Amino acid sequence: MPVFDVRTMQDLYTQRAVKTPNMIAQSVAGLGLMGLILAIVGLYGLIAYSVSRRTREIGIRMAIGGTPKQIQRLILAQGARLGSFGIVAGVGAAVLMQSMLGVFFKPTNSSAPDPFSPFIYFAVIALSLTVTLLAAYVPARRASIVDPNIALRCDN
Repeated sequence: MPVFDVRTMQDLYTQRAVKTPNMIAQSVAGLGLMGLILAIVGLYGLIAYSVSRRTREIGIRMAIGGTPKQIQRLILAQGARLGSFGIVAGVGAAVLMQSMLGVFFKPTNSSAPDPFSPFIYFAVIALSLTVTLLAAYVPARRASIVDPNIALRCDN
């Protein structure tokens, strides 16, 4: 009978205990990154569409004395509101699911960080707010340089 796939015990351990969990962690991180990119693109599209629908309003605001900074703040506040609703919903769902997932991820005597530490929650909230404001900045910048004459003539 032919012998195949001959490995040392160290190679077998490295494959099953180290490489496979690393590959799974990298796959999950990649999916998370793709989700973050999709969220950025979706939020950008939503805010850009909202700004395009409000071109006349923005033109009126600028015509009666609104400054570009005020227009930017208006659009960024809209984006921050959208992001805040998403963050509240996401953190609420995470807190509700924490007890169920805690059964599967009980930290044993390992040096791995606790997946439910407050630092991770704060880091995710800060990242989400930063991404939201970056996604809203481009439409806000575009809205702040609108010429009031052109905006008032615009047909929505």
